[in-house]
Amino acid sequence: MNIRAVTIVVLSCVSLATRAYSDNHGHNIDSLETIIRTDPPRDKADLIKIYRNLAWGYLETDEKASTKYANLGIRLAHEQKAYAALADFYRIKGMHHLANARYEEAEKALLKTEEATKLMRKSGKYDAADIDNAESALFGTMGNFYNTLGNGAKALQYYHKALKIFKAHEWRESESLCYGNIAELYYCLGNLSHANEYYIKGDSIAAITNTPQIRYFCIKGQAKVAMQRGDYNRAWQIIERVWEYLDSHSEEEGFQQVKCLTVMTDIAFAEGNYRKAEKLINKSIALGDSLHRSDANLYCQIAKLKAHNGDWNGAKEYALKALDIDIDSPDVAKGTFALLADIYSHLNQPDQAREYQKKADSIQTAWSNYAYQTSLAEQETIFNTAEKNSLISRLAAQRMYLLWGIGIVVVLLLVLGIVMLLIKQNHKRQKALLAAKVALEAESKERSLLAKDLHDGLGGMLSLLKLKLQNNEKEEAIRLLDDSVVEMCRLAHHLMPKELQKNGLITSLQDFAISVPGAQFNYFGDNRRLPRDLELIIYRCAYELVNNAIKHAVADRIYIQLMVDSEQAILIVSDNGQGMNVSEQATTGMGLQNILDRIAEYDGRMDIISSPANGTEINVTLPLKDDIQD
Repeated sequence: MNIRAVTIVVLSCVSLATRAYSDNHGHNIDSLETIIRTDPPRDKADLIKIYRNLAWGYLETDEKASTKYANLGIRLAHEQKAYAALADFYRIKGMHHLANARYEEAEKALLKTEEATKLMRKSGKYDAADIDNAESALFGTMGNFYNTLGNGAKALQYYHKALKIFKAHEWRESESLCYGNIAELYYCLGNLSHANEYYIKGDSIAAITNTPQIRYFCIKGQAKVAMQRGDYNRAWQIIERVWEYLDSHSEEEGFQQVKCLTVMTDIAFAEGNYRKAEKLINKSIALGDSLHRSDANLYCQIAKLKAHNGDWNGAKEYALKALDIDIDSPDVAKGTFALLADIYSHLNQPDQAREYQKKADSIQTAWSNYAYQTSLAEQETIFNTAEKNSLISRLAAQRMYLLWGIGIVVVLLLVLGIVMLLIKQNHKRQKALLAAKVALEAESKERSLLAKDLHDGLGGMLSLLKLKLQNNEKEEAIRLLDDSVVEMCRLAHHLMPKELQKNGLITSLQDFAISVPGAQFNYFGDNRRLPRDLELIIYRCAYELVNNAIKHAVADRIYIQLMVDSEQAILIVSDNGQGMNVSEQATTGMGLQNILDRIAEYDGRMDIISSPANGTEINVTLPLKDDIQD
């Protein structure tokens, strides 16, 4: 992995983390320098305290001075066995090395910090809160270290270790900052859901602790997430809240205004509103000049605007300036490399274009790596599992207080169980009686339907056959006898076709369609079997509708379709016959009432689409329960 690229990507996370774990309380550096020069304290504990305050005080403004006082403090803290101060001094050095990409030195300093915290625990001079304070600060900085090296899973592990301590002591401000770190990490990875979740957590706690700087950092993060999701209206609504706060606190939050304006400019670019982006950029330039500070984000945005306007040399100048002062946003890093690739392409310098495109791609590849993303997800799962286990432990401790009450409840439950058993036995008897009654009713209905089939079909044919025989019409009688045999076979097949039992509904309907001239069958769904009673009902409905189409509609083309999904089965039979008046014949004649009777007990529905001379389509819909067979 390209370490330089990873460093750029995660620098935004690191900058916030430095605020979270630096413990810089704004000490009066000038007065402390005066004391050191003119009247240094004789008490070495007081001198260690001054060195400590000066090392923190110079942390963000003068690395050389901060490191000098950290080194002086280390020697004196070793001598006095002041392990808490020793941990602070080594951690300060580690942060300086980390900020300047001196990773081996940073790791050594952080290992020394870890040794100092262990000595705090062994010495017995420090209470649990002091030790936890030192360890949580170390964990936060270790998180920054691994984050910078591109090991997000390890970074997340240390952030969560720090978070656990913050929660235990209810150090809410540190907790909200830690949530901000985790959110920035996920934002760097493009995991917007997790990023937004942790931004919201940080914001909610910062609101309780009344720490607006932290709160509006997390709110600004939510605006970035909304922008990445393409919800520009929401992004503007959120970022304007941040701007209102910063504008009302411009004296202490001047440079944060520039940061806020760059986010607003990013939203304008994302919207494609380059005029608005140009106004915001000019405002950022004026504000940055008044503060005598430069910002890589701003230079990137100037380069982007110049590129949009066709000023490719100007765009190159500002994009390179951004790289010179480092980039504190992963999106800006990747975007600037891609922009430089585009710029050099327009300047007809293909080698440089390929070089910067490769850098842009390396960032994308580093953070989209499947194994990396998986390890991060696993680390999140480990933390959530630990949280759940902690909750389980607390609940187990409370369980002992409930044992006596549970004993009483158990006795009551035994009594209730006996009563319920008696009720259940009675319910089984009632249920068996009801099942027998339903089965008898179903059998009666089926017999009635069979009687109708025999009477309307075979009975009519036999009556006509008798008449023909009486009139000595032998040829016609023989034809009717053949038809009666066919009708009897169909009726027997209709009652319970062998292939329906053996091969199922789909095969049976296919065979049935083949046996009917002019019929065609299509099935839509998978090969699962339906319950046997449902298959029989659908088959009989198809049989009835096809026979109706042949006998009454005088159709020569019949289409049978069956559609089955997880919720319902739909049988569709359509023909090109003479049609009918639906309002007059929907529930009378042609056996349609037989179908309604069959599907009624299954909560089925029948829909008829027809008109005289325009054919007929009949849909039978049967809802399915969770009992479809494989």
